[in-house]
Amino acid sequence: MHCQAIVFGDQPEQLMDSLIQKSGTMPADVSVPLEVEDTGGRSGWHTVNDDHRQLGEPPAFGYGSWVHCVWPTAFLRDHLGPHALLSDEALSRLEVPRNHVHKREGQWWAQVPRFFRTVGVRWSTVYASSRWQGHSSNDAGDGATVSSLDLEYNLATHDPNLIVGPTGPVFYQDPDAQGHNVAQRRFEATLPLMELPANTPVTLVNWHDKEPQLYVSHGSRWNAPSPEPCTCFDSDYDRPYRRSSGFDYWSDPGPAAWGAG
Repeated sequence: MHCQAIVFGDQPEQLMDSLIQKSGTMPADVSVPLEVEDTGGRSGWHTVNDDHRQLGEPPAFGYGSWVHCVWPTAFLRDHLGPHALLSDEALSRLEVPRNHVHKREGQWWAQVPRFFRTVGVRWSTVYASSRWQGHSSNDAGDGATVSSLDLEYNLATHDPNLIVGPTGPVFYQDPDAQGHNVAQRRFEATLPLMELPANTPVTLVNWHDKEPQLYVSHGSRWNAPSPEPCTCFDSDYDRPYRRSSGFDYWSDPGPAAWGAG
């Protein structure tokens, strides 16, 4: 699915790389101990194979088995910081490739993404407004800064699922999940970022939460899909995407190869 993000800060690439599962592997930026117990509960884990994975995260390609980990959410908020993408439940779960679990000084640790989870598989900076929008420094797609950004216009026009500040995400709405008061919660989460220094860059980003389907099955036959490709593949205003496997960047293969975003 094609999604939008607005990123506040000088290093949108670094922030988005921490949120996107690129090169086919889950980011392993932060270590979390597997043995944890606090007032919110205690941790637990067990090894599973691909057939028994329980979490519907974007696909990753770990080698061999996975470790299904459960931690008290309160501990993770304290350990990972306020920008970690955690549920409101008492316990938070993640499945980590087995080669991201290591023993150090008698304690087992799991390496997890900087913000605990990733939200997509590819992303791209939009360097100019899409063809149906005018050009204005009030737009995050046209080199806006905090001082020039028209916040309400950008939220309404781009309808971002993700808002990222200089130190991490402040708002995220799962594209496949129903939300409650999404527009109001998004505005309230973003408003404090407008207090950043006036020259702070604001960037518009396209991202996908899953890979497009190359082919669709009709019985025993596989045919190329008929829908038009997602507009974010248009090189007129976008740069090549980071992709989920192989090289870091790829070129647009043309409408015949890809389905709708």
